[in-house]
Amino acid sequence: MANSKNVYITPGGGSFIIWFSQGDVGNTATLSLRGESDYYEIPEGAVVKIAGKKPSGMGFNEAVTYDGHEIVVTATEDMTDEAGYIECEIVITYDGNRIGSGNGHLCIERNPHPDDTTDGTAEHLIDELTALVVRVETAAASIHDLSADAETLTAGSDATVTYDEEENALHFGIPRGYDGYIVEGAIGFTDNNAEGNVVITVTP
Repeated sequence: MANSKNVYITPGGGSFIIWFSQGDVGNTATLSLRGESDYYEIPEGAVVKIAGKKPSGMGFNEAVTYDGHEIVVTATEDMTDEAGYIECEIVITYDGNRIGSGNGHLCIERNPHPDDTTDGTAEHLIDELTALVVRVETAAASIHDLSADAETLTAGSDATVTYDEEENALHFGIPRGYDGYIVEGAIGFTDNNAEGNVVITVTP
């Protein structure tokens, strides 16, 4: 359907329709302002906008260009991001006055291919899902069959852990503690990372 050409400056004079596709940016529609009996010439220096409220409740209030009685509406992201039948009007502000046209509708045709659509065939998607399920099942089986062992490392060593993929086994290396000593009923050990000894007293 072609864009309606006439916009009546007097409310109740007739409705107008502008068609855009959802997501359009830069597409244009040319409209003519009409008075009761003739075209309405927009005063030089006036600010002309198209305003309305989208289905979400968010609004738009976008400037349009004009020449005499002719208006060019250019689609913006704010105007076309939501599909729907959106009530709107042309608003002319000049010399402290505000003039709203008769209401019309900005018709945004729904985008049949949203940006988040996954392209491809159902068969291709099923193959990918099947491969993903196999990977999950394999990982789960691997966890159930996992074994672990540990070995004692010399005192002061760094702890280690390695994974053997063929054996599906974890190997831990745990440093042994420092040798203790007994001094007059107390047990102690040497702290190589600080000055002096740490002594733990044992009460018989």
